[in-house]
Amino acid sequence: MQGWSDTPLTQKGINEAVEAGKTLRTSGLKFDKLYTSDSGRAVRTAQAIVESLQRPVRIQINQGLREQFFGSYEGVKIANVIKMVAKLTHCATIPEFIKKYGMGAFQNILSKQDPLHLAENDQQFWARYGKAVMSIIHHGSPDKPIVMIAHSRVITAIMAKFAPKLLSPIIPDNLSITKLEIPENQFKPKVAYYNRPLIKAK
Repeated sequence: MQGWSDTPLTQKGINEAVEAGKTLRTSGLKFDKLYTSDSGRAVRTAQAIVESLQRPVRIQINQGLREQFFGSYEGVKIANVIKMVAKLTHCATIPEFIKKYGMGAFQNILSKQDPLHLAENDQQFWARYGKAVMSIIHHGSPDKPIVMIAHSRVITAIMAKFAPKLLSPIIPDNLSITKLEIPENQFKPKVAYYNRPLIKAK
């Protein structure tokens, strides 16, 4: 469980980000800013993409775009978390739990069970993340798309909340594209598509 804890982006991840940048360079998608959380792995992904775009694109770091905060469970092996959730809900896997109860319930269990009471609950996560996204929209240009690096569990949470029927697979592929259409006045996205590959599988 990573959350707000951080691990360096692997060389494989860097190479994939470079390839993603090359694909974006020839895609015709016009943007001059690339948004990311302040997580080191996300920032490094953004840097690798921008380096291979070969044109001026500013990296905009926004702390509000961080993944969910797991509190005492940061750095804990996912297998141990699954055991805890299974004991409480009789679900053997996280995907099984999400399909049955939703991603929000998973975050609420972590928050409730956290012995130090540090983990975000679902309401706290959406208040933080939605505020960050809406701020970006309000300060953006209406004629340009907003492009951002998003953490996989954030994408899963968005899909589970706003387009659960499209949530397959549960965890999106690395450097895939999910397109959201978000109204100007509130964070209630409509999902145009989910998990489209940006780089060719090798």
